[in-house]
Amino acid sequence: MSRFFSYRLDHFIFWILTVFFHGYTRLPWINKAGIGQFVLELVIRNGLLACAIYITILFAIPRLTKGKQLAGVLGIILAMLFYVMGKNAHDVYFYGYVVGDPERLQFFYNTFYNLSIVTFYLAFATTLYLSKQWYLQREKMRQIEMEKLNTELEYLRAQINPHF
Repeated sequence: MSRFFSYRLDHFIFWILTVFFHGYTRLPWINKAGIGQFVLELVIRNGLLACAIYITILFAIPRLTKGKQLAGVLGIILAMLFYVMGKNAHDVYFYGYVVGDPERLQFFYNTFYNLSIVTFYLAFATTLYLSKQWYLQREKMRQIEMEKLNTELEYLRAQINPHF
């Protein structure tokens, strides 16, 4: 399996599981808000989450590992703020106007919940990303070690029998 396909497969499986889990936990909203609002909730929530995760993985983590801590930390904070503010705005619309819960018309009503969700997913996705990078690095080290051993073996064979 090519590395490109393997990379895509990992992300595909992660997002399928994430979308299905979130959809499963939101199934009761189909009866209350309708299928269109249910799908909109899935798209907005997972779209915002994807933006936060990929900003973290593609921008912030490489900066942190290269010694640019300020840029990395700011990237993570901005990704989290982007998700929380976007999700808070959608929650005001969804719960306040579609569902009709007047208490949830406040913009910051779900802030702690949304912050905990993005923190969990960023930690989980970052852990998966770093684990995969560690595994790939270990595989490279193993391959280099095998090449080194094969080179030494060929050198020893050449010493024993120079015509071999």
